[in-house]
Amino acid sequence: MELHNAADNLNLTSGSYTKSPFADVKPGKSCFQAVLWAVDKSIVFGYGNGYFGTYDSITREQMCAILLRTAQKSGMTLPQTVEAKNFTDSAAVSSWAQSAVTACAEAGIINGFPDGSFKPKSSIMNGELTTMIYRFLNLL
Repeated sequence: MELHNAADNLNLTSGSYTKSPFADVKPGKSCFQAVLWAVDKSIVFGYGNGYFGTYDSITREQMCAILLRTAQKSGMTLPQTVEAKNFTDSAAVSSWAQSAVTACAEAGIINGFPDGSFKPKSSIMNGELTTMIYRFLNLL
């Protein structure tokens, strides 16, 4: 929802959505407008079976993909502000998320853990999510 709230700053105007293609995203839910905005902008996609997964947790690599897509859709290129990290578990990053994880690491949005890992398949914690979005929005 934070990215949706920053839509004007991202040059990704928000519409007023009234109909959902997802059975689990209904009008009246607090996430309704934000989910449909992100789907409309091709930032997120849902499961493809008529469900979005509204209350499902997301992984750390999925959040990197969301941030990279948001940057791309807003016409922004994530800057390379730090040297590329070689996470100890980089082989565990899904092929579809590799460029996003690399871009987020080089932009300083993610740092990984003290042991040198990234834990790409781990569910993202609220504090991690907030930090990533904060760092991302400060790049604008």
